[in-house]
Amino acid sequence: MKKSNNCKFEKDLLDSSKAIDKLISESYEVFCECMNDNSLSFMGKKILYKTEKDLHSMKELGYLHIASMENQIKIRTYDKNRMIYMPLIKRILEDCSKKTCPNIAIYKDNKDICIWCRKNKFLIVLCPRENGYLLNTAYPVIYERKIYTIEKKANENGL
Repeated sequence: MKKSNNCKFEKDLLDSSKAIDKLISESYEVFCECMNDNSLSFMGKKILYKTEKDLHSMKELGYLHIASMENQIKIRTYDKNRMIYMPLIKRILEDCSKKTCPNIAIYKDNKDICIWCRKNKFLIVLCPRENGYLLNTAYPVIYERKIYTIEKKANENGL
């Protein structure tokens, strides 16, 4: 599918030049807006979230998984590059995945449903549940090998 050079939602990305504490606050606010939006859906089913709270940060585990990366010693640390993309989750789910956007590929990976935005190199992973789709993770893809793998899966298992 031909890629478009423009994405109307790129302007919604958070400002990566801000201090990490500001980005945590802003990205968490965006996540909570998403989580509290009962109309947000995919393929006619509600989007669900991991709402259990981490005792250290008192933030939902779903947010922490999206906003942080695991380091070599298995500790998750906040990552600016992941946090700045937080607004795209809602935009892609409510707009791009429902219309014919040339930058979006939707495919199945085992039991998961993946929504791949080629333009922003951003992947959303949803897990089917009885009452909707659980937002498992979402992140920008920075490695060319991973992009190649995603494109291959999208071409082979596209929905």
